[in-house]
Amino acid sequence: MVEKMLEEKFANLGYLSKSNELYLPVEVGLKLLEEGYRLGVAVIGVEFFHRKDGKIMPVEPLNGIDCSNLLNKYSDWRDVLNKCYDAVKAVLIMEKKRDDNQWCNLTFLKEQDWNK
Repeated sequence: MVEKMLEEKFANLGYLSKSNELYLPVEVGLKLLEEGYRLGVAVIGVEFFHRKDGKIMPVEPLNGIDCSNLLNKYSDWRDVLNKCYDAVKAVLIMEKKRDDNQWCNLTFLKEQDWNK
């Protein structure tokens, strides 16, 4: 529910595909990451794209971050939330510096869906 609210809040700042995937400029993705963190929702993955001629195309070479390896490493949700936040934020900042024309798609996980 919270992740849906976040997506709706940020939808007008990005591109919502026909399959309801939300793509955001990396700078806006950072804001969504911050808001999710504040609400206790982890971003556990990010994929990067370019928007060209109204289409979303994966960056070449393919690029992203997957924090799923952190999900079973900790027994406390705050640890998972903090570690995922730190990792994703670092990658978003690095990618923004490398190519500020990138867009991103974030994958969320809320505590209720986390298998300890």
